[in-house]
Amino acid sequence: MGNRDINKMRLTAELSDYAMNRTPSEAFKPWWDNKAMDLVKYLRKDNKEDSRVNRLKWMLRHTLGSPAAFDFRRKELANFSRGLEISDEEVLESFLESVLQPEGAVQSYLRHAQLGLVIGDTLFVHGAAEERALGFVPSHQTRYVKNKREDLLKLPGRQSMPPALGGLDLRQWIDALNRFAVRSSTNWLPLLKTGGPWWLLLPTCPNEPAGSCSASHAAAVPHSPSRWWCPATWMGRTCRPGRPLIRMYLKDNASAPTP
Repeated sequence: MGNRDINKMRLTAELSDYAMNRTPSEAFKPWWDNKAMDLVKYLRKDNKEDSRVNRLKWMLRHTLGSPAAFDFRRKELANFSRGLEISDEEVLESFLESVLQPEGAVQSYLRHAQLGLVIGDTLFVHGAAEERALGFVPSHQTRYVKNKREDLLKLPGRQSMPPALGGLDLRQWIDALNRFAVRSSTNWLPLLKTGGPWWLLLPTCPNEPAGSCSASHAAAVPHSPSRWWCPATWMGRTCRPGRPLIRMYLKDNASAPTP
């Protein structure tokens, strides 16, 4: 389970009826990229209509790092339909079905995916283990905003003690992260049937553990300090040299049996 899987949960918030009834100036802004074009400027360029189609195109290009995804999906749908012309609305519907329908690609994937997996002496994650992330499990009150590390560490329910001080070992850490992911996605799914509340627009998480911010704290996983960085990591070896803590953490757990 990686950032490009998890961040699709945003579609259920930012393209909802609630979101569409708010002005473009109130749309979500990618706090990790100050240079990203906001929705207001995007719509003003070429006098675009404020529609779900154009909001999705803006999201993909300027907040999700997938500038060609809309056209790629159109080509894919055209191939499935043996060359029929595919409209913008049909592409939009395809994206929405992937997250809103129980058998949609994204919803199905998130139900079965894991944040990490240990098989034998090998750790599999999206990217790689980052030093600051070792042993860290986010709180379910984490918000999808620009969090400071010290603020994340103050949230109730988080786990962050380093292994050397009696914290989680590798398998305990991965198991805890996967339990976090299951709870987040499980609480998110009922919200799709009720129409909200839409987590990106809530200033707080008042209804936990009912799940009002479930997608929000799940989407925060790829960001510091609970994130992965590089293409692959193996126990005892890392693709980021010069990180002795990571190497020690992985190597020390390499001989432990798979649960």
